[in-house]
Amino acid sequence: MFKITLEKRLKYLIGFRLFFSIALIFLTALARGGLSEKLNLTEAIFIPTYSILIILLASNIIYLVLLKTNIPRKVHANIQIISDVIFVSLLILFSGIDKIYIGLYFIPLTFTPLVLDRWNSLFITTSIIIAISLVHVTHFLIYTDVINVSIFGIKASDLAVAKLVANYVSMIIAIVIVAVLSNLLAKELAVERQLRNLIFESVVDAVAIFSDSNKLILANKRFDEINLTNDKIKEILKSDKLTDEIPHGELTYQYRKLIFSNIAAKPITAIVVNDISSLKELERNKQKQEFYKSIVRISGALAHEIRNPLTSIKGASQELQKLSSNLEDSKLLQLIIKESDKLNSILNDFLKFASERPLNLRVCDLQEIVDNTINLIKLRFKDVSITKTGEYSRLFTKVDPDKISETILNLLINAAESKSEGVTIAVNIRKDDKYSIISIHDNGSGIRDEVRSKLFTPFITTKKNGTGLGLAIVKKIIDDHNGVITFNSSEGKGSTFFIYLPNC
Repeated sequence: MFKITLEKRLKYLIGFRLFFSIALIFLTALARGGLSEKLNLTEAIFIPTYSILIILLASNIIYLVLLKTNIPRKVHANIQIISDVIFVSLLILFSGIDKIYIGLYFIPLTFTPLVLDRWNSLFITTSIIIAISLVHVTHFLIYTDVINVSIFGIKASDLAVAKLVANYVSMIIAIVIVAVLSNLLAKELAVERQLRNLIFESVVDAVAIFSDSNKLILANKRFDEINLTNDKIKEILKSDKLTDEIPHGELTYQYRKLIFSNIAAKPITAIVVNDISSLKELERNKQKQEFYKSIVRISGALAHEIRNPLTSIKGASQELQKLSSNLEDSKLLQLIIKESDKLNSILNDFLKFASERPLNLRVCDLQEIVDNTINLIKLRFKDVSITKTGEYSRLFTKVDPDKISETILNLLINAAESKSEGVTIAVNIRKDDKYSIISIHDNGSGIRDEVRSKLFTPFITTKKNGTGLGLAIVKKIIDDHNGVITFNSSEGKGSTFFIYLPNC
């Protein structure tokens, strides 16, 4: 993200101090006689200016060690900046107030608003003003000609005092101006950074920006959430493709790669990743729907083509049975009639599935529909225990009662046949703000894992003599009602089907 942590800013500050300390030592050596003048380390240590600069250089190691501890980062930042003010003050004391070191006060003054907040900046500014005051007073006491004094025992030339006061006043004015401008600049940068963060984080897609060396510069929260592996990111960055799909577990992402060559000195690459799983799911559902429609058309056509000759076969068999006096022939004809009835039942399922008949919608009591269907099941499956619960004695919604009754009947038959004996079925009816909900639970053998994902697909069945159209018809009826049907199932523990019908 665009946000840079205080710890990272402190590391930048230490890096700058390290570089600046070395530069100051080099410049001081030049000022004292040039690079041609040989000065060993032992001699340098006893020269105050060098000693202070060497301590300043060594302090960076201490700051790096402190950064690994649990010291609060704001305290750490204040320690660094206050110590810099002290080092600058010592340099001025030992080198003279008219040397270039006096300008070093502006460095911590400028850095403070970029690292710390307003109140800490005010504290540092006050500390610098106090330090400048102490340096000037000390300089006055040490370096000004001291004669017998009339005030405080000190007598100095008017010119020296005037020069000292002018230097002091100009420094204080400059410090205040720089402090104000630095804080205004830091505030403006903070607002701009916050605005950038807000825009960057409000982007729905995952966005990351990489340098020319493929090092991550920025990334929004969404990019962190998708958890792309480093290998996958490297593969995208190295790829010649500007857009492609990325399979990622059960999800599918699509990336777009944007290369900017005119923003920085070297080209930077932005990767925009969006989740297209829902679009892929829509495509798959559309393909399924097209497949189902094809099946419906074929099923309807086949059912009609088969039904007519089947009716003729059954009718002819019945006539022959009446005329036949041979017992064996009569049994064979009866078998033909029985199998014709079974085949006709299957054709009826095909026709129901293929039917495009509009729903006969009207406001009905779901409790009554469920009760009537349960009574039919109790007549057919006398050993099955069925209980019904619900929050309402009557629950009205707009449905086709015959279709909903057929749906519930189909689910109850499946539940009753879920195991050979000891079947118990629990039916519950309730409603929420959006749906009237019917749940049907059984204690049967459950649905196998390999069947669950395609349970409502036509011709998929778990029954020995099933056609695989029962649950497909159930789903079609619920879909036609703009409802939803779902289920939970565990092998050996039973199944629960949930029908959600929109409230009227």
